[in-house]
Amino acid sequence: MIGPRGRRVAMRLLGAGAATVAVPAAAQGLSGDGVIAVPTIQSMLEVDVGRLGADRTHVALVEGYWRADDGGGGWLRWDAASTAGEDDFLVFRPRGSSGDAPGRWLRIADPAALTFEMAGARGDGVADDYPACQKALLFASRRFGACRVRLRPGCSYLLDHATWGPENFGIRLGSANAGALVVPNHCVVSGPGGALSGGESVPELARTARLVLHPRMTVFLAYFAELADLQVVRKDMGGPVDHFLPAGPADLDDMQAQVALWFSEDGRADANGGVRSVGITNGGINTRVRRVMVMGFHTGYYSDGFSGGDVDELYFDTAGRGIEVTRTADSARIRDCYANGFWSGVLHEQANRRGDHAARPGIAYDFHDQTDGLRCTDCSAIGWATGFRLANVWAVALNNPNAEPAGQPKDAVTRGILAEGVVTHTTIFNPLLDGFLYRIDFQHRPFARAVATGPDGRAGPGQYPTASITVIGGSLQGNPTDPPGHRMFRLGPYSAGTVIGVNLASYGGTDERPAVLAQEEVGAWKFIALDPSGGVREPLFEFARPADAGKVLRVGCAAIDGAAAMSWTISGTPRLPDLPASPAGLPRGSVWRDGDVVRVVV
Repeated sequence: MIGPRGRRVAMRLLGAGAATVAVPAAAQGLSGDGVIAVPTIQSMLEVDVGRLGADRTHVALVEGYWRADDGGGGWLRWDAASTAGEDDFLVFRPRGSSGDAPGRWLRIADPAALTFEMAGARGDGVADDYPACQKALLFASRRFGACRVRLRPGCSYLLDHATWGPENFGIRLGSANAGALVVPNHCVVSGPGGALSGGESVPELARTARLVLHPRMTVFLAYFAELADLQVVRKDMGGPVDHFLPAGPADLDDMQAQVALWFSEDGRADANGGVRSVGITNGGINTRVRRVMVMGFHTGYYSDGFSGGDVDELYFDTAGRGIEVTRTADSARIRDCYANGFWSGVLHEQANRRGDHAARPGIAYDFHDQTDGLRCTDCSAIGWATGFRLANVWAVALNNPNAEPAGQPKDAVTRGILAEGVVTHTTIFNPLLDGFLYRIDFQHRPFARAVATGPDGRAGPGQYPTASITVIGGSLQGNPTDPPGHRMFRLGPYSAGTVIGVNLASYGGTDERPAVLAQEEVGAWKFIALDPSGGVREPLFEFARPADAGKVLRVGCAAIDGAAAMSWTISGTPRLPDLPASPAGLPRGSVWRDGDVVRVVV
């Protein structure tokens, strides 16, 4: 406790009402016993430090930065000999003191329990907190080498447009007019927990902490950085269209106009100052995003050129891309992510010719060009025109992908999974896709037939010499309301792969088209045990060019149209060694090999 003389010093400095407090564990071992209590950092800077004896250490307990209990207080130690450069976060110079004069208040800080308020952030969503937030991360990383900044529940930290921050870290962004809150190497920014706050309504979403970004800003993760348990939302620009409010859009037309604006912010010169609006940008290896929501941008999460990125439980409501990963040159992990029209959920089932409240025109998960070894597990996309896209990738695995387009415009070309370019050694396991024009659209092709994506007609990054995809299990759903011409599979020119044990659930409806469309020049495909359900009677395969029928091997595929009993036959060009050597157990009409003679079971 404060000794008798220390209490007299505190009362002289602060008045007769000054509180007496215990010295915390962080301040134990300091010489002297002088402890003073002040309401704010501003009050502390007004203390007459000339009255503090130089023969002992004095510690200040500060209740807040701007006001009591605002999260910016803490314990500070007076060092009469210090000439450290003041930063108004860890080091403070008393008012009236010249820059050369010794004497500083030094924050007694736990690098694992910092706040942006300690650097002067207000967290009210009105004042620009960017200078304070970036300063806190910059100086904490310099002093401690690693840090954790904790956000306060219900606080909104406005990060207005500024381009000077990345210069302190030597970071180059995609546009000279883009800015960023840089989370430095080994640093963590985390909220109080629960990006969705346990509720689905818009008021429930406001309970957690959030970073409010100008659309030319992004949260940039440096090496080994982490973002957790918070929201990243768009700033209300106050314009006739760009007036994003967490409470949701005024009506369906307002929603669709704003979504169209987000979709246009892809870096084109005539939108958003030529800056692609991105909520989170991965800029280092082994970064982590967990339990975070992103709303109101072209892209939710973007990673280009870094391996080991880990995205776990990212919820996003954007318009152009949800999660885009390219050039990992190694593995990346995307798990338990969910795309939905959270922000426009207040409109419920309202719809017009341009779609309903959930319609988003872009691609929920876009993995392309040297995104090798990526694992995407248990991820969902609701409302997006394309759920998952793979292009020029190698050894990617989609485990349990789930997608449906919700209320897209009737003339939109929607795809549950789109594979294009050269997609090699890739597996899609247990897909659940419902309502798209093409549930799975295979437009990938071997290297010799692929469109070159590099300059001057050369192969681009990630274009490999072979192409192969395997789909195992899962269910592709059909509905009477599906768009005309819908298909479970579309097999593009030169594409190749294997489909095993996929269920075609209730395929058909009012559009009696075959479930699988093979386009002209289709490559070699193997379909094994394709299983329709729901009692629908539709043809199974359609070939745009009948001569290509022999390129698709069908083994144990049920006859959807009911024209024939189930049989285990092989369609395609037969090879004598592949035929059974005995008619035993074969149904009528099957062929078998009797030495070098082909016979038919009658």
